[in-house]
Amino acid sequence: MLAEPVNDRVRSSLDSFSTEAETRAQLVEIEGGTLSIDYYMYSLEDIVASKLYAGRRKDLIDLKNTYIKEIIDYKLLDIIVYEEMKMDFLNERRWRELADYYERYKEGTLWDDH
Repeated sequence: MLAEPVNDRVRSSLDSFSTEAETRAQLVEIEGGTLSIDYYMYSLEDIVASKLYAGRRKDLIDLKNTYIKEIIDYKLLDIIVYEEMKMDFLNERRWRELADYYERYKEGTLWDDH
């Protein structure tokens, strides 16, 4: 398990990730190394799902990047959105909004009204 969040802002950001995201996080080697901190990076698919979940204009604009759409593993993203995140949410309406954003993202229509 990754370290506990240091403040409520970080904690609320982590709530927008699937509970399985930590299992996919990769240790990042920092040039020169560090003495006391290991730095982990979530998968691209977990980051995309989190940005779709947040639904903020700035997050949705980040997802316009065509390079991301070309390299993303949509099979993994389907699992994250339709299985993991669905099980994680207590609020069905909130999950349906995420699923709608995801479908519109795949279709390329997400930004039509943002």
